[in-house]
Order: sequence, then structure tokens, then C-alpha cells
Amino acid sequence: MATDLQIAANRLNALKATGPKTHEGKAAVSQNALKTGLHAKSDVIATESREEYEALIAEYYDRYQPCVPEERCLVDNLVTAEWLGRRYMVAASAILDYDFTAYKTQDLGLAFIRRSEALGRAQRCITANQRNFAQTLKQLNALQSSRASDSPATEEKQALNTKLVSFSPPNLPTPDLDYQEDPPDQKAVPETPPIAA
Repeated sequence: MATDLQIAANRLNALKATGPKTHEGKAAVSQNALKTGLHAKSDVIATESREEYEALIAEYYDRYQPCVPEERCLVDNLVTAEWLGRRYMVAASAILDYDFTAYKTQDLGLAFIRRSEALGRAQRCITANQRNFAQTLKQLNALQSSRASDSPATEEKQALNTKLVSFSPPNLPTPDLDYQEDPPDQKAVPETPPIAA
């Protein structure tokens, strides 16, 4: 059990631990608990473009025009699978680039041998994601064909309620992080460190 002196010292130390002060530091630590997939709080990470992500969402919604919640869910899954697929491909390339930089050689065979475990993990993510995309696309096509054959030809297609769209609709301003200590005009995106194996 801690003594009264230790408890007092811990309280004093806790007052000193206030976290990063600069925008760069805050942006860097915001990625500390980065997760992919189901538990991610943000679909776009620091090395990716929010504009490209919103363009992808718009493309898929324009292409499939979901009219019922089930279709919307499947379109959302397609967008996620496409975005993660791009991320995994970039990660696989970054693994090799990191090896080339670390060993100052462009020998692909040696890089593959040294990074085979990390490249294997990346490939498993890519393969599982491609399988998920194909299965989701098959389900969406079946659902849309079933709905098209069930509804009369004269019935007009109703637009999906945009308030129900799972992702942020394109062309809306994204929420800005609220930093109280620094003025907003000094915000900058930190340079991302290379991926370690």
C-alpha cells in the first residue's frame, strides 16, 4: 500500500502531466490508439485525404443509389472495403520502402525475406478485404435486382433520406478539433513516421 508521502508525490506529478501543448504534438498523440475496422473512431487517418474519401462515398452512392436501409448498409460496407483496400496496399508498399531505406539497398528479394512476416500480414488483410468486398457487392446486386423485379415499372424511385446516410455526406465542412491553448491558424498536420516492421 502506498504511503501518504507517495500519494502526495503522485498527486504533484499528476499536476505536471498535462499532455502535449502544440498542435503537432496533439495531432501526433491523437493517433496513439489508432485502430482499423470496427473500432476505429475515424475512417480517415492522418496520412489519408478526407476529400478523396468523401469523393469515394459520393461515387458509390451515385452509382448504387440505395433506396432502403439494407442497401445503404451494403453501400457503406463497399465504401469501407474499398478504402481499407487502398490503405492496405499503401501499407504493403511502405513496408518495402522502409526496408529499402533502412538497409540502403534496392534488393527486392532480400527486402521480401526480411519483411516476409509483415508483408504476409498485409496480404492477409488485402485478401480478406477483397473477399468481403466481393461478397458485399454480390449481396447488394441481388438485393437491388430483387427490389427492381418486385416493384412496378411505373413506380418512381424514392431518394434515400440523407439524414440516414451512415457516412458524412460530401461537401459538408468536417468538424475541426477544438484546441483551447493555441490559435486555430497555427494548426498543422504532423509528418508521419515510417512504418516499422
